[in-house]
Order: sequence, then C-alpha cells, then structure tokens
Amino acid sequence: MAVNFCQNCGIKFSEPGVNKCHACGEDLTPKEKIVEKVKEIKGKGNTGVMILVALVVGVIGFLIGSFVSPQIGRMTGTTSFQEADEAYNQCVANCEQISSALEMYSLDKGACYPKALQDLVPDYLDALPRCPSARSADVYISSYQVSKDLKQYTFCCKGNYHRDAGIPADYPCAHTKGIDKVPPEK
Repeated sequence: MAVNFCQNCGIKFSEPGVNKCHACGEDLTPKEKIVEKVKEIKGKGNTGVMILVALVVGVIGFLIGSFVSPQIGRMTGTTSFQEADEAYNQCVANCEQISSALEMYSLDKGACYPKALQDLVPDYLDALPRCPSARSADVYISSYQVSKDLKQYTFCCKGNYHRDAGIPADYPCAHTKGIDKVPPEK
C-alpha cells in the first residue's frame, strides 16, 4: 500500500487513489519521493555548510587578528609605518615649537639663547613638549647645546626613536638656521 504525504501540512494519507490533501488541497507526494529528496538535499547541504562554516571562521579570525595585532604592537613597542610617521611629524612640530620659543627668548635677551632648554619654561613655553615616540622631553634637553657666546644653538630628538618611520638616529635636528628633518645628502 502506497503512503502519501502532504508537503504543505505534513498529513499522512494511506487511502488508495487520494491525490489531494483533504485539509489544505495540496498535491500529495509518495513517501519514497520525499525520502529521495531528503537524501539529495543532505548530500548537497554538507558541502555548502562546510564552506559556510569555513567562511565564518575565516572572517572571525580576520577580525580578531586585525584587532589584536595593533594591540600587540603597542605592548611590544612596535608600530605601523603610519603611526611611526605621524609620531615623527609631531616630533618635527615639537622642534619647531621649541625653536620658535628660542627665537622669542633671543629677541628678549639681546640675541642670546638660553644655557638650557628648561629656561624657556614658563615664560616662552608652558612645558617642554614630549617626543611621542620617546614619550619624554629628555630627548631634546639632553641634546641641547649652545655656543660659548650664546649666539647659536642645536638640539635634536636624541636616540633612535623614529627608525620605524625610516629616520636615522638623532633626527629631527634643530639649529639656529632651521630644522633638518633628515641628514643632508652627501
């Protein structure tokens, strides 16, 4: 005896010759055809599901990696080139700010520069700026030199703090005539 199922409402009919569901009016399908269809869907579905799972795992891994990688870089002291370049540009701006304060000091003090950068605070600078890569103003203070007649000065970002931006040690370098962002070409 053939058993038929309604695909719409799931009611089973074992009456011979019944081709339509009494409840909803849908065509009835023999049980064997439903079993074949389920096997066919299951066979195809495994590959699709595995691809979908792999894709989801890949996206989650990418998102975690893109979040964790910069965090690890900050913990280990390494930065991206863009971050290193931004820090270097801020360091150049710091040197320009200090140089401007030195020039104002010189105008007020008869064309003489201070013996120490700390002499610029608080009259010419609220505080000495800090190099963002070194996280300190000491890089400028420790490198500051003034001539014996106090008419010329030089200072730099002392150390190799901008190597991630491709800048050699002890740059930028400021002096009476301006700021050298990179070493002069030979």
